[in-house]
Amino acid sequence: MNTRCLSVILVAVSIVAVGPSVANATLADDSTAIISNSILLNYTTEPEFFAHIDYAVYAPGIYSNSYLFTGKYVYCYQLFDDWSSTSSIMSLDIDIDLDAGVGLITYDTASPSGAAGGINPLFCGYDMGQVQYGFSSGNPVTVGQHSSVLLFTSDFAPDSIMGTGLLGTTTAGNYFVQLPVPAPEPASLLLLAMPAPALLKTRGRKS
Repeated sequence: MNTRCLSVILVAVSIVAVGPSVANATLADDSTAIISNSILLNYTTEPEFFAHIDYAVYAPGIYSNSYLFTGKYVYCYQLFDDWSSTSSIMSLDIDIDLDAGVGLITYDTASPSGAAGGINPLFCGYDMGQVQYGFSSGNPVTVGQHSSVLLFTSDFAPDSIMGTGLLGTTTAGNYFVQLPVPAPEPASLLLLAMPAPALLKTRGRKS
C-alpha cells in the first residue's frame, strides 16, 4: 500500500472517531428495556389521523439519568404525528392505579433512547389516578413532528395488563391506546409478551 493511500485511510478513521454520535435508537427498539414496543394509530376516515407511540420501561438504574430515579422504574413514551396525518397531537393522559407509587413526572429532550429533541409538553402532572401530559392547542405536536420523551417514575414494574391512555388531537378527536403502566403488586414479567388488543396494531423495528 502506498503512502498516499495510507494517509487517506488514516484521515477517514480520524473523521469517524471525532464525528457525531449515532442517532438515538427508538424507544421501541431499546433492548435494555424490560418492555418496549410501538403502537400504530391508522385512521383513514376524515379527519385522517396517522400517528404512533413508542414506549419503553426501564428497571432501576438502567435509564441513563437514573441518578434522579434511585430505586425507581422509569416509564417512557414518545408521540409521533406522522407526515400523512391531518391533525396535531394535543395531549396524552394515562390511567394509573392509585397505589402504583408514581413519582417524578417530567420529560427528557436528550433521552439516551428515543428520537432526540421534540416538542415539550406545557404541563406534566398527576391527578386522581391519571398521569397527564398537555401540549394544548397552542403548542401541539404537529404533523411530521414528535414529542420529547415523556416519562414518570414508579416503585413498581409493569404488569401484563396494559393501562388505558387517551391521546387527544386538535381536530380528529380522542383515541384510546393501551400502554405499559406500573402494577401495585409484583409484576408477572413472563406475561409481558402478550399481544396488544386487536384494534391497536403494534409494529416492530422501524427503519
